[in-house]
Amino acid sequence: MDKTAVELHSKGTITISINWNQYDRQRAGGMLTGLLNKDSGDIDCDTSAFLVKKNNKEMFDIIEVINYENPTGINSVIVHHGDNAVKGGEKEQISVNLGGLSEGDAVIITLDTFKDKNQVKTGKLSHISISINDSESKTELYGKSFSGMGDKAISIGKIICNEGKYYYVHELKALNDVKKKEDIINVIRKRRH
Repeated sequence: MDKTAVELHSKGTITISINWNQYDRQRAGGMLTGLLNKDSGDIDCDTSAFLVKKNNKEMFDIIEVINYENPTGINSVIVHHGDNAVKGGEKEQISVNLGGLSEGDAVIITLDTFKDKNQVKTGKLSHISISINDSESKTELYGKSFSGMGDKAISIGKIICNEGKYYYVHELKALNDVKKKEDIINVIRKRRH
């Protein structure tokens, strides 16, 4: 088991909330352009969840992709609560019914900026906040904030089922070789875990 794994102590539905802010006046043209431009430089980040299963080649088979365009997965195991179109300081939420995950399943959570066609890169996000709550009791099972992260697409972390228990494994790293939203699937499929 990964050292960063946090047992979720829940077998019901959890809600993952992701919130972020970027440095003031950051624009698609970069930090210098942002500093010279008086307009707001807010970016629209979007959260996605990938339900994956490890295959016998130590790679992942992607079972389904859940995002604002495809908000509900098979048997509603994963539900995206909708695109928050308010740019900057927004929060998006994804719910996962842990009982719907089988041994060896993982739900990989990502954040990207591909919907905003004018945004070349996110540059640096000043802060990313992740909160995982038991949906029924509203008890926080995991919560952490990070600063100074950014790229076109990043992996936030994953929910895994291991020996009948459920864990969140924090990741927060750039997904390299991603040029468009569709590339995220290929990068996740090839990753070894």
